[in-house]
Amino acid sequence: YQEGSHSPYKSNDSTKRASVAGKKRSIANFSTSAYTEMIDEPILGMFAYTMQEVMPVLESTGMRKYEYGDIMVLDALGKSVQNMKLASDAAVALNVWMWIAHQLYSAVYACRRGEESVGMLIDLAVAYYIGNEQEVGDSGTGYLIYNLVEKMGELFGTKEDGESLANTKILILFNEIKEAFGVDANVCS
Repeated sequence: YQEGSHSPYKSNDSTKRASVAGKKRSIANFSTSAYTEMIDEPILGMFAYTMQEVMPVLESTGMRKYEYGDIMVLDALGKSVQNMKLASDAAVALNVWMWIAHQLYSAVYACRRGEESVGMLIDLAVAYYIGNEQEVGDSGTGYLIYNLVEKMGELFGTKEDGESLANTKILILFNEIKEAFGVDANVCS
């Protein structure tokens, strides 16, 4: 990391980009594409307008308010090397989280249209939640939401049987959602 550098956050280097279903994107792209890909999803508006209250600079950004994650990460990156950890956590907590929610909304919409992609969309949400190189209950491996939750579990003493209680419950819910869609063909009606 070099002060003022936004790589690999905005990297065009294909080795530093997420690739799912053949589509490559940088972590910044999770936020910068939010308006065009998520505008009909209520959670995007809720977060954009809430963040506007917390970070008044968003009020003057017009449509970019929907890119609140990118704006906040770039703000942290532009300040100092010490803010790199803040920028890294913000990129995951804001940008990746919104993309997980997007995958779940996409599954609901696909279900309503009777499409067969529902299970794949839920799997994508789980993949973005857990990420790569993550070991169960380990806050020292992995990079995405699961990892942040493991760190918080250690900080607040909420780990049980080696895993954060929040992660255990969230993964149970992901499995229940997937089972409901896979077992009951009428779940979408």
